Parts: sequence; structure tokens; C-alpha cells
Amino acid sequence: MSFDGVFTYAMAKELKEALEGGRITKIYQPFPHELVFYVRAHGQNHKLLISAHPSYARVHLTNETYDNPTEPPMFCMLLRKHLEGSIIESIRQVDFDRIIVIEAKGRNEIGDISVKQLIMEIMGRHSNIILIDKQTNTIIDSVKHLSPAVNRYRTVLPGHEYIAPPSHGKESLKGLPHSRGARP
Repeated sequence: MSFDGVFTYAMAKELKEALEGGRITKIYQPFPHELVFYVRAHGQNHKLLISAHPSYARVHLTNETYDNPTEPPMFCMLLRKHLEGSIIESIRQVDFDRIIVIEAKGRNEIGDISVKQLIMEIMGRHSNIILIDKQTNTIIDSVKHLSPAVNRYRTVLPGHEYIAPPSHGKESLKGLPHSRGARP
């Protein structure tokens, strides 16, 4: 099933119920565009698969086991540095778009409290996974980098300000869990 605004709403709700308040214990990157987060929440261990694959972008809980590379990719090591041991404060969908934000609170290298946001943009071949510092709204890194030469609307590179992809005017449907054809 493809991810649309309604499906993303349902998935964000499911993830919120299962993972909010949980601790991120391990992070792996078995494939170039896919991540697996191990989260301990509500007395259970969960595996969260996050994919920015051009054809199969998705976010969901899984029971599958994946073989991991012997040497973790740089993006995986960066996520481990910033997110392992953090507590998931919130999981939400942005407006009614195919964007899910996981907000995690942890400690930085000097012990100060730090809040990071992992933004999953589930948009077919334009899908991306972006880690930002919430306080400064600065991109720490992403699975896919977009330079100004590739995208005039926004730049997705470390150190740049995070700008959300353009909305498709679905804000009027915000928070409505109805299906097509249903009466208000």
C-alpha cells in the first residue's frame, strides 16, 4: 500500500502509541536508504524500520531480522552519536503530508540536554531521512543530500537550515481521520 496522507496519519498514530516515551537502544543501517531502530518502550522491545528507498519508502514496526554491514555507514554512526540512549518525546505527522517527525531528548557529548528531530519524508523517489537540531533548526545530516543545483526550493545539506518540502494544500484536512466518501 502506498503512503498517502491518510495512511501516514494512521501510521504516525500507531508509532506514537507503541514508541512514545521509549528509549532508542540501537540503530543499524542494513541498506543504503534503510534504518532499523531498536526501541524499548512500555516494557517491550520494538524494531522500527525507516526507509527512504526511491521505490519502497516507508516507516513501520517490523519483526524482520536484517544482516548489517560489518562497518556501519557514516550516517548510521552519526545517528548513533546523536540518538542512541535518547527518549522519544513525541511522534507526529506534519499537517496532512507524508512527513513524520520523531522528537528525541538526550544528552550531548558534554552532558547538556539536547533535543533532536528525525524527519522522515515519505515521498517516493524524493523520500529522505533528515536529522536536525531542534533548537537551531539546523540540518545535522541526511540520507540523501540535495544541493541548490538539484533543488532550487531548498537545500538539504549539513549545516543548512531545515526547510520543509512544499505542502500540497491539505491543511484543511488536518486531523480528520475520515475516509474518502465519508460524510462529515
